Amino acid sequence: MTAQWWSNFIEATDNMQEPFVFPNAMEEHTTNLDTLLLEVLSTLFSEDQSNGNVRIWCNGAYDQEELYHSSLAEQNLTQWFQRVFKKEKFGIFINGCNHLSSSINERLATMMLPLLRNKGVPMDGLNVTLLIGNYGYTPFGVHIDQGPNEKTERNVFHFHLGPGEKTIYTWEPELYCKLAGGDPHYREREPERILKYAKKFTFNRGDVFFLPWSKYHVGYTEEISIGLTVIYPNDTNVAMVKKVLKRIEDEMLQEEYTEILSPLSDEGSLLEMGVDRQIKKAVNLPGGSLSAVFYEHYEDYKLEILSSMGFGADRSVESCLSEEMNTETLPMYGVVIGISPFTIYYKISTQSSERYIDIFARGQKFTMPYHRTVVEVIDKLNTWSPFSIEELIALLQSSFQVSEVSGLLMFLSKVRAIKIDQQVQQTLSI
Repeated sequence: MTAQWWSNFIEATDNMQEPFVFPNAMEEHTTNLDTLLLEVLSTLFSEDQSNGNVRIWCNGAYDQEELYHSSLAEQNLTQWFQRVFKKEKFGIFINGCNHLSSSINERLATMMLPLLRNKGVPMDGLNVTLLIGNYGYTPFGVHIDQGPNEKTERNVFHFHLGPGEKTIYTWEPELYCKLAGGDPHYREREPERILKYAKKFTFNRGDVFFLPWSKYHVGYTEEISIGLTVIYPNDTNVAMVKKVLKRIEDEMLQEEYTEILSPLSDEGSLLEMGVDRQIKKAVNLPGGSLSAVFYEHYEDYKLEILSSMGFGADRSVESCLSEEMNTETLPMYGVVIGISPFTIYYKISTQSSERYIDIFARGQKFTMPYHRTVVEVIDKLNTWSPFSIEELIALLQSSFQVSEVSGLLMFLSKVRAIKIDQQVQQTLSI
C-alpha cells in the first residue's frame, strides 16, 4: 500500500468523506495477519476470560469450554469457530486489539504509514477492533460511528480477511433520520424494511473498505468472516484537554498528603483561608504553575502518541516495564536496529538544575541524564539501519555507567522500539 495508493484513496473517498471498496488492496498482507490474529486470539481466550473489551453475541448456546480452554496453535480459525458455535449464528467483537499485539501494530502501521504522514496521527490515537462471525445483520442495528455525546467522529478502515464476504449498507443522515421517524438515535434492528433506500458495498478477503463517520450503516455477514478495523477519530479540543487533565490527576495528586479541610466561610481570601497552601500540598506543581504543568503533560502525551503512530502500547509491554530490569543482560556484540516505521522521540527537561532527556518509544516514556551522545544514538536508531552494539557502548560509555546504557537499551527492546541481534558471543550483566 504505497504512497500513490493512498493518494488514490484520498481521491476516491473525496478526502475521507465517502465510502469506497478497494479490491485486493491488501492481498499481500492477509497471510501474515491471519497468523498474528491466531496468536492474539489464542492468548486472549486462554488467559483472560473476563476481558472487558470482548463482546460475544450468539443466537443460541455455545461451548464456553472450547472457546476459553482449547489450544489454537496451528488451528484453522474458521474450523475453531465452527466447533465452538456449532451451527449457531454468532459474533465476536474485540475492541482495543492495538493493546494486545505489538506485531499487529507494526503490520498496520507499515500499511498505513503514507496516510498517517499525509493526514497526521489523531490526538486520541487509533483503535483497532476485530469483528468475527456469521451474525447476519449487525446485532445492534443501524447506527452511526460517533463517540460519547456525539462529539467524536470515528472514520473506519475495514481490512477484510474473510473467508466469507461482508456487505455494508449505508444511508445519508438526512434520509435515515426521515426513515427513523425523525429520531437520529433510533437503531433500526430490522434493516430489511429500509434496504431499498441504502447504498450497498460488498467486499471479500484482501479488500479494504473505508467508511466515513457521517454515514448511518449496518453490516451483513452470512458466512464466517473476519474483519480487522482501524478507527481514525476526528478529535475535539475538549477531548484532548480531558485526557491531559486525567494524566495530571493520575501522576501528580499526592494523596499521602490528604488533610481534613476547615469548613468554608464567606470571609477572608483564599490565601488567608489556607486553600492555596492546601492545593500546593495536594498537587505536585513544579514552579507553582498549573499552566506550565499542563503544557508539559500535553507534550508528553503528544510524543507518546506520535512514537506509537497512534496505536498505543501493548499491555504485555506495560507489565514488563513494571518489573525490575536489573536481572536482564545486555549483549556486548552484535547489532541493534530500530523497528520500522516507528520513530523514537525525545525532549530535554530540567529538574532541580539537572538536565534530563525524556525518551518516547512505542507509546512509553523513559528518562535518563542528558548527554548529546544519547541524541546521537537515537538519531542513528531512527534511520532503521543496523547499528553495532560495540559502537553504541563505546559512544555512550564515556558519559554513562554501563547500567545506564543497559537500562536505555533494555527499555527500547522491551517496548519493541528496537531489535537486538540474538547471535551474541558474550553478555554483560546490568
